[in-house]
Amino acid sequence: MAHGRITGWATHLPEKRLTNHDLAEFVDTTDEWIRERSGISARHVGGKVSEMSTVAGRDALAMAGVDPGDVGLLLLATCSSEQQFPSSASIVQHELGLKCGAIDINAACSGFVYGLVTAMQFAAGGVDTILLIGSDALSSLVDWTDRGTCVLFGDGAGAVVIQRSADSPTMLGWDLMSDGSAAGILSCEHGGKIVMNGKEVFRRAVLAMENTARNAMETAGVVMDDIALVVPHQANIRIIDAAMKRLAIPREKAAMVLERTGNTSAASIPLALVDALDNNRVAPGDLVLMVGFGAVVDGEETLLSALTESYRLDAHDEELWRVLRELFPGEAPGVVNLDRPQFLDLLEGLIGHPRIQFGKKTDVTISAQGPRLPLRMVGERIALRWPAGVNPLGSWILEKADFSPVALGLPAKYAAVLEKGLRVSAGDAQFVLGQLERWFE
Repeated sequence: MAHGRITGWATHLPEKRLTNHDLAEFVDTTDEWIRERSGISARHVGGKVSEMSTVAGRDALAMAGVDPGDVGLLLLATCSSEQQFPSSASIVQHELGLKCGAIDINAACSGFVYGLVTAMQFAAGGVDTILLIGSDALSSLVDWTDRGTCVLFGDGAGAVVIQRSADSPTMLGWDLMSDGSAAGILSCEHGGKIVMNGKEVFRRAVLAMENTARNAMETAGVVMDDIALVVPHQANIRIIDAAMKRLAIPREKAAMVLERTGNTSAASIPLALVDALDNNRVAPGDLVLMVGFGAVVDGEETLLSALTESYRLDAHDEELWRVLRELFPGEAPGVVNLDRPQFLDLLEGLIGHPRIQFGKKTDVTISAQGPRLPLRMVGERIALRWPAGVNPLGSWILEKADFSPVALGLPAKYAAVLEKGLRVSAGDAQFVLGQLERWFE
């Protein structure tokens, strides 16, 4: 059985380049302020989705040596078409001389990877050649008087050709998710401008990147050390750094074009991917992890030619493993598999252990005071999360149809603990544990 693989790629950026110094001439900002908060120095503006997509698509087809008449499907990921209809994909299809179906995919900044997963499904179904484009012109949607948003976004397009010519699967794992409850934190109404709650976007984006990465790796059956290159959505350097740290992947493994392009939404991942390919950062057989997030906090991840959580312990985890061995004697070193009752036993043991404290941080640090254990509400779930690298346990989630603090019967004090991840004493934690145990009886 033949499988899809990427055989050609190209990008396009509008000619007009806007630097931070240019912005400072008409917005209350400075180059230093923008770079510190976003990692962006410049962006390209003045583009149109159909025009940028046509150029990138034509160049990608040329690189792959594909005749336009041989393309079986065009997928165009965008959230900033010049018109509500017809679809931009149809316009680009005409401009390129294609004779195939053409579909717009609007998943904002997550669009390209949504499109990549979709394209691979079509390839598996028998479509021989697919042109996938990620393209956005967000400069037309920003309020150029709002320094909180106008400094972040830019225009661009990236395209890849996917041909059904691989002997084995090249997409080893993927994970798609969406959280419509976050619609209000980053949005743009018809005829309006982009509005954003930056702090909330940051918080949700980091968690979305981490969670979807772990899910994709679990599906693919690989570990962090197997990844040769990470291609993150190019939104903000702080988000990327935080997510890479939580995943225990060195920043050096990240493909980055953010500094010179800004956030180009659906174009950002293909722009970074093509830059890495053109600079020989990917060798045959390398595993490439792509991860994105966007409006309504879509999260998606895919591993090309690569992603399972490995519960291996590094040298610096010896103290944490000693604690776990006390709680679970007889388990094989580095591996702990828990069912629900054992999970509750784990909580009880951790709560009572003198070297473990509950804390508001979503990580575990080994120190004189002991590790910090996060226990918090995630929607209708209570989650215990440990980061990769110091992660012998992975993540367990206790799920119920209605798992709100009210349903648990927690007083307001303890509901706040779960919702906000505040520090609690061992006595408070015992109370929460007791409520959990009664809930599952």
